Amino acid sequence: MNQLSLANGFERSAKRTRRPAFVEEMLAVVPWDALVARIASFTPAGTTGRPPYPVILLPRVHFLQQWFSLADEVAREVSHDIPVYRAFAGIAPGATGIPDVTTIQRFRHLLERRHLATALLRTVNEVLEAQGQMVRRGTLVDVDVHPRSG
Repeated sequence: MNQLSLANGFERSAKRTRRPAFVEEMLAVVPWDALVARIASFTPAGTTGRPPYPVILLPRVHFLQQWFSLADEVAREVSHDIPVYRAFAGIAPGATGIPDVTTIQRFRHLLERRHLATALLRTVNEVLEAQGQMVRRGTLVDVDVHPRSG
């Protein structure tokens, strides 16, 4: 008998759930270029040490943390384990260049020190509000883009 592994079984599901729909919509509506422009001058140049991650990767991980209430350690794990999160962050399947917990934490602290975390979130919320939408943060059940009522 041919048995599916857990990894293959999960990847083959054809059911479209809210999580992939949500992150696909966020890829489309969030002004990623504008967010990257706001933080690019604060990111490592890569002249020494290990090569830096693409500038877009860490803000996307940061927003996954905000939208799905993920701690730094959990953000690292889901970047490995959940294909839709990996794709959203721009991490190729099977890639080894996934940020470690320290990198995620340092990026979050950088945003906090520069008062960019609140500014970036405000920018995203303004874009969503202009489209008549909002993001509710909390449990996975709540994470969805909802039309704003009247």
